[in-house]
Amino acid sequence: FDSLIEKYGGSTNAYTNFDSTVYYEHLPTAALNKIIDLEADRIEHLLLEKNAFESERKVIFEERKMRYENSPRGKLYLKMMQAVFKGTPYGGSVIGSVDDLKKLTQEQMRSFFKRFYTPDNATIVIVGDVKAEDVMKEVIKRFGHLKSSTKETQEYKKEKNSPSKYTHRAKFGETIKLKGKSELPMFMMAFPGKPITTKDGFIMDMLSSILGDGSSSYLNKQFVVNKKPKLSSIGAANYTLKYNGVFFIQGELLPGQSLSKIKRELSSALEKSCSSAISKRSLQKTKNQYLARYYSDIETNAGVAEFLGLRELFHGDYAFYEKELEIYKNITLKDVMGACETLFKGKKGTFLSIWKNHGK
Repeated sequence: FDSLIEKYGGSTNAYTNFDSTVYYEHLPTAALNKIIDLEADRIEHLLLEKNAFESERKVIFEERKMRYENSPRGKLYLKMMQAVFKGTPYGGSVIGSVDDLKKLTQEQMRSFFKRFYTPDNATIVIVGDVKAEDVMKEVIKRFGHLKSSTKETQEYKKEKNSPSKYTHRAKFGETIKLKGKSELPMFMMAFPGKPITTKDGFIMDMLSSILGDGSSSYLNKQFVVNKKPKLSSIGAANYTLKYNGVFFIQGELLPGQSLSKIKRELSSALEKSCSSAISKRSLQKTKNQYLARYYSDIETNAGVAEFLGLRELFHGDYAFYEKELEIYKNITLKDVMGACETLFKGKKGTFLSIWKNHGK
């Protein structure tokens, strides 16, 4: 598969996250019909050869070690997700546990593939110097005869995708200490977030940028860029998934700083931020940054394809960006202050830290 694409001067790869698996190719327009043919063939006649299966298993083991076991930041992030989404499908790692990877068989994977890799469970996005009418004819020709998933599988998906299965069940406010390889303590403070499909999710995007995006952000000025810095880095993120989300702060201490003191000072700074960090100027600056990012994301064919594909996946409409831009444009100071107070006023976040001296 890869060799054929490279023969046409193209490239291919794939990635998986909690809500989707994406396969993508970049190649000349002249080879478009060939890749449509290849992708249809991959769905209909997957070989899943034994040696390749075992070889890939080893690759995944190494990826897991690199991302989690051998990475203090990755280990901390994984524990945060497990704590915040405890008891939900998001409460783990996308890559799977070591035990899962060891036990997985070819037959299990083949069965999964046949059940879920069906046309009704996929979205095809094609961007470039092509005629839509010609592309549609070719896609229908190659994919049109493939069978949809069974009624049983459709019912299974409906039941598994019930939003009630993804509600937060964690007890926010606990403190978790991990022993790791980090010379200086790293931490995360996590709060319950919202799904990507909600207005609150968009508002919290703005809040995370105001608090921790760049050296001029509120938290950076409080803890990093000042005369008496206490942290080497700090940032805020609003991770919106299809059915839920998490809002978190992450940072790393400078030598000689107390982790428990930083935790207290951070909690206090977050409460104060609702009145001291959020202003008309900071909100407008953040909106300008988002707009600039929007246009930079769609400067390439690959960027446009991902942009449209994600909106089709999450919102059921590739043109949702039109509504999305309006939502961001109409977010008010009151909206962001309200989200801030809901998150931080009198609320405790789950505080996680990792350090080589934990447990001594």
